[in-house]
Amino acid sequence: MTMRLDPFLEVVDAQRVFSVLRKLNACGLDYAITGGMALEPGLGSGLGRQRAFNDIDVVVSTFEALPSTLASAFMISHAHPDRPKGKLAIQLVEPKQRVRIDVFSACGDTLMRTRPALIGDLPIKVVAVEDLACRIASEMICFSRGDSVPPKCADDHARARQVVDVDLVERAWRDQRREMDPLTYADATVQIADATERQAGKLASQVYCTDSDAVCRHCRDTVDFKVASPKSVIAILGYC
Repeated sequence: MTMRLDPFLEVVDAQRVFSVLRKLNACGLDYAITGGMALEPGLGSGLGRQRAFNDIDVVVSTFEALPSTLASAFMISHAHPDRPKGKLAIQLVEPKQRVRIDVFSACGDTLMRTRPALIGDLPIKVVAVEDLACRIASEMICFSRGDSVPPKCADDHARARQVVDVDLVERAWRDQRREMDPLTYADATVQIADATERQAGKLASQVYCTDSDAVCRHCRDTVDFKVASPKSVIAILGYC
């Protein structure tokens, strides 16, 4: 499958993404693209749309599977070797393109449901839209409990639920749901619809940390990965 980025990103941002993905491939990272960059093409031309570029999200099997070559090619802004499945494993920064890459460890059979694609001549894998829909729905369940979620979540959920395979999404939900989430994706969508009507939670954009003295309680240096100072990350991204 050929996957184009330019219908969903500004041309200059699509070029930045392509450059960074090529660099990830060169490092030997076995990953699948997730997040908004996977969602918009997965929704197709009818529902997919251009969105603002913030970062690149990818999924890997485990922290231990990360190749040491990443440390010389990227700045390490966070390293979380002890975090559970589904959480941020490592956060990379590509200094030249000024791009953040969030690398998550996969839940269950997420990586088995990915599909191969080509961006230009670059081979990649993309997380299934059903897994994306489940991650979004799980976040929207937080909204139903009165928490704040980014405004894009409500829109992403409304679009993603229209295209999922009903059987596959339930299998994905078993991998992606948190313990407090409804038992089925179908039940989750009902709960979210009710919460949206009641405006149970808040829609609020994420605020990034700009404190150069900030300390991440999950970060730990390993033999291969040394975490950069917040100050050096802020100098590139404007936040840490």
